[in-house]
Amino acid sequence: MPGVRERHLESILHSTLRQVILVSAHPRTLIQITLQVVASQEDESSMMGLPQAASNIDVLPALVQTAMLALLTTSIPLVMTVTAALICIDEDGAVLSNPDAKALRLAESVHVSAFSSLGKMTLAQSEGKFSINDWEKVHDSARQICLGPDSARDLGDDVSMTSEQEESLQEKLRNAVESRVSKEQAWKTGGE
Repeated sequence: MPGVRERHLESILHSTLRQVILVSAHPRTLIQITLQVVASQEDESSMMGLPQAASNIDVLPALVQTAMLALLTTSIPLVMTVTAALICIDEDGAVLSNPDAKALRLAESVHVSAFSSLGKMTLAQSEGKFSINDWEKVHDSARQICLGPDSARDLGDDVSMTSEQEESLQEKLRNAVESRVSKEQAWKTGGE
């Protein structure tokens, strides 16, 4: 049964997706997205003997990505697409993207940021202690992950990215949609 944490995630997801869905195209229509978390890093933490986190914001990026793919699959008209990134700042002040359960547990702060295909931030959730400079590093790192390296401001030396030439989440989403559309339109050209 959903508890307080699940309802909190639901409200965050609802407000994020409400910005994305072209609701004027669906008057008096219910668009319902049902997402179920089967396993999370929290489960891994409890198996490792670590205490449970205060909330589940670490699953927000997966929920946002899954909801976007569900909306695209069902051909719901969208104003834009959204991608989200999970970032944490460790005790040394280093910015880590896509941290594992242990890194989340030991982190000074945990952040979830989502960016639209138009380049606007649509979601910012944070937990822990951090400064404005830390938040700016997180913002720039998440923007680079979601939109690509060309979209980020000057990141500075202390933001560590795994690969500068890695494909952004928006590019991955675009490629997945293009692949699906070309597969569905194969009947027109006689291909498979």
